[in-house]
Amino acid sequence: IKKEAVNGDDFELLDGSEEPEEALTWPLRFRFSTRTSPRVRAAYLDKLESGVQRVTVHFSQAMAPIPSGKAVQILDGVSRKPLSLSTPVWLNDRTMRVSSQVKLDGTLLYTLKVAGTAAGANGIALDGDQDDVPGEKKDDFCVGFSGIQQVIFSRLGTKKPSPCP
Repeated sequence: IKKEAVNGDDFELLDGSEEPEEALTWPLRFRFSTRTSPRVRAAYLDKLESGVQRVTVHFSQAMAPIPSGKAVQILDGVSRKPLSLSTPVWLNDRTMRVSSQVKLDGTLLYTLKVAGTAAGANGIALDGDQDDVPGEKKDDFCVGFSGIQQVIFSRLGTKKPSPCP
């Protein structure tokens, strides 16, 4: 949908259907599939009052908690080595959260990586590159972010995953 197709003064330019609210981007695209193809749907960085930063990862479908929890990493932007993370906590069958054991520097870049070993509850491997072919060797999901960026990967599809290091 192009922005010009939407008129009216009462149109809200935010998607408030779930937390956190996100600004709509144009053109707005809708997609669906009847096939199972587990994907990373969204990822967010929260800073708690204690200074701890945690990453929440939303998947497109119910996931197998053990292989999927082990698949999530935050890579240091300089050394490309994984940072120490807490044990994953599953908020529901599609959403997991991990906390960084070290403070993420707001001036540095990091990579959120979900390895292709993550799998749906039905055993189908992750479609990390979002090409509708799950379980390929290149299906690690990676996206860069800074230590102050709240939206790591938007549920609105504003950014594609990048090739993993």
